[in-house]
Amino acid sequence: DFTYLNIVHPDDRERMSEVMDKAWSGAAVESEHEFRVIWKDGSIRWIRSRAFPILNDEGQVYRICGLDADITERMEQEAALRESQEIFTQLTDTIEDVFWMFDLGENKRVFVSPGFTESLDVDWEEGSSYVDIAHPDDRAQLKREMDETWGKPVNVDRQFRVVQRDGSIRWIRSRWFPILNAEGEVYRYCGLDIDTTDRVEQEEALRESQQQFEQLTSNIDDVFWIFDQEEDRTVFVSPIFRDLYGGMLGEDMEYLDIVHPDDKERVAAILEAGFADPKDSSDTFRVVRKDGTVRWINSRGFVVRNAEGEIYRYCGLNVDITERVEQEEALRTSEAEVRKALDNMEQANQDLRDAQTKLVQSEKMASLGNLVAGVAHEINTPIGAINSMHDTLMRGIEKLKDAIAENLPDALES
Repeated sequence: DFTYLNIVHPDDRERMSEVMDKAWSGAAVESEHEFRVIWKDGSIRWIRSRAFPILNDEGQVYRICGLDADITERMEQEAALRESQEIFTQLTDTIEDVFWMFDLGENKRVFVSPGFTESLDVDWEEGSSYVDIAHPDDRAQLKREMDETWGKPVNVDRQFRVVQRDGSIRWIRSRWFPILNAEGEVYRYCGLDIDTTDRVEQEEALRESQQQFEQLTSNIDDVFWIFDQEEDRTVFVSPIFRDLYGGMLGEDMEYLDIVHPDDKERVAAILEAGFADPKDSSDTFRVVRKDGTVRWINSRGFVVRNAEGEIYRYCGLNVDITERVEQEEALRTSEAEVRKALDNMEQANQDLRDAQTKLVQSEKMASLGNLVAGVAHEINTPIGAINSMHDTLMRGIEKLKDAIAENLPDALES
């Protein structure tokens, strides 16, 4: 009851049944088919079966001979190759970068990913090279480098500019590597071209920013510094720091080494609190320079956060404010002197007011004396007359009394 079809995979059984029926129908034709079979251990194998008829004297098929070969490994390799090709196609169709293959024997590009025409708008013709579309200032160098490396088993990595149809310029980084044949000779180059315009412009902007930063920190008298939280060290200090203090932070000096002894304890506490809870700050204290002079500085620090919002650096600027402090001290002294002078002026004004009051009172008393003298004079004159008349009257009264005394008794008797 066991037939060949019993070992054929169920998905291939119907197709192989039709093949076998056709073979046994008497058609004198050779055939070749590939199908799957299931071994007794349950494993699936691919079989390539080639069959050819054996004819009798009348030319009729009376036997069929065949050869079955296990082609599982080849089929798996082909499947893997197809999968790899599909991945390769998806990759080259999806990426914005340009992947290419150049065959030295055919002297042409045998493959260029679609990204080439999508990313670059250039006059590109069959047989053209990057030298043809490169920026005029880069052509000679690019041609020289290609001549030196072409056909050699070396990896190449170069960057150059290309000019598009509209005149705009793009930067290209082209990397390629050789493919060797069995004899170890280069027969193909594979390469990847990346548009690095944005990166080049960013790097140029960064270089310009760094140059401006260096120029700024090299020419100002203030000290700029950067402390890296992760590395736990000072990663940058303005060059002037060494000139001022005779050393460099993070190398042969610590921050507290420059602080005035009377301020060191307070500054140490500020630093400790800052490391425990980093935040923007502003503190004023004294420092001692290498020549022994004492200067006042205002140290302003601010935190720098990464993309996740975490603090990873602490930057600061130490500004010499000695002149301002001295001016403020002179102003305070001047204000005290002005306040003292004002107080003295107020006392003098009070003394003057008191003197004026006394003077007014003295003048009033003098005027009153004159008035009293005048009034007394006016009063004394009639009083004098009255006194004089009084005396005369009194004498008359006395005489009258005497006369009455002498004559009254006689008059009464009469």
